[in-house]
Amino acid sequence: MPTTPVTGLQALQRSAGNAALCRWIGETRNPTTVQRNYDWKNTPTKKALKGQKTLAPNDPLVHSLHHIVPKSMLEDFAHLLHPAQMVQVVNALRPHAPTAITMSTGSYTQAGVPADAVAKALKNLPANFVLGPDPRARADDPGAQPDYNYADDGSITPRSEELGRVYEFIRSKIASGAQVPTTELVDEFITPLVTASRLHNARARSGPIDPNRATWSGDPAQGNARRIAPPGSLLD
Repeated sequence: MPTTPVTGLQALQRSAGNAALCRWIGETRNPTTVQRNYDWKNTPTKKALKGQKTLAPNDPLVHSLHHIVPKSMLEDFAHLLHPAQMVQVVNALRPHAPTAITMSTGSYTQAGVPADAVAKALKNLPANFVLGPDPRARADDPGAQPDYNYADDGSITPRSEELGRVYEFIRSKIASGAQVPTTELVDEFITPLVTASRLHNARARSGPIDPNRATWSGDPAQGNARRIAPPGSLLD
């Protein structure tokens, strides 16, 4: 007989008793457990987003942060690195993205550097942010795919071009699951991220979020907002 949620709960109750069952149900319903698993924003990122929303309280395009390189992939990639490589990534990016690298240097240089902390830092990298509408108001939400910026003429922006290199590199490494050679880490991950951060910093001098958000078309209120796409794409 196939296992259903009901039979699964019954089996748990039989094997562990009522106390364990009640504790398990309580944990699944506890909202703090869900926040701890999914709240990737650090304090500077939260403050920056709140500031932009305060400046434009009625603008439906100033609602959420979208990642150009998906944050789930950044997390998966961080767990492929050994501790020395994590230190290398953080130390290289720190001067260009201090709002993302918020832990003390000592915390990162210990041999037991936590991959989750490095993943969170990468997910808070300002150069990887796009300010835009609620994802539910988009007709082209890419999900776990890259979400590049395009200029009015449909060409990819220089920052997105660098982040595109990062995406293709980490996609291949995640797929293989193999150890990442340090030379490739520098050339295909660190260097383009530093370049993207410099490009971002040249525009967003006032803070970690670039107020010159990506070009959008459509109406978020109608659920059909989308990014400008390159000529010949399915979104044209």
